[in-house]
Amino acid sequence: DTTLYSNRFNVVYSSASRVKMGFRADYNLHKRINVEFKWAYNSWNVQTQQYAWNMPQYESQLNTDVKVTDNFTVSANVYYEGGRFAKLGDVAVPMHDKVDINLGASYSYLNWLTLFGKINNLISNQYQNYYGYDVQGANVMVGAAFTF
Repeated sequence: DTTLYSNRFNVVYSSASRVKMGFRADYNLHKRINVEFKWAYNSWNVQTQQYAWNMPQYESQLNTDVKVTDNFTVSANVYYEGGRFAKLGDVAVPMHDKVDINLGASYSYLNWLTLFGKINNLISNQYQNYYGYDVQGANVMVGAAFTF
C-alpha cells in the first residue's frame, strides 16, 4: 500500500440538506424528579459526496436529575450517536458509535454559590468525534458557580 495518511482536515464543499425526524418525552414529578428522553433520525442528502462526513444518522439522549433536598441535586446523562462515516482518502470508513455516560451532583451552599462535581465518559468509551482523534477517557470535573 503506497497511500500515506496524515493528520489534517480538508474542507469539502457540497450542497447538502437534512431531514430530521424524532420525538422528545419529558416527565416531571413535583419539581423533584425530571426525566427527559430524546431520539432522532437524520436523513442526509449530499450532492457531491457519498455521506455527510462525521454526521450521525441516529441520535438519542436520556437526561435525569433528582432534587434530593432543596440544596442538593444529582444528575445522570446518557448520549448516543450512530451511523457515522469518515472519509479516509477516497474510502468511506464506518465510525464507532458514540456512547457517553455522565454523572453529576451540585450543592447550593448559598443563594449565590453552588458547588458541583461531574464524572464524564464514565465507561471510558473510546469513540471519535473525528476519525483518528479519540475523545478523552473517563474524567472528573469539580468547580463552583457564582451568581452576582
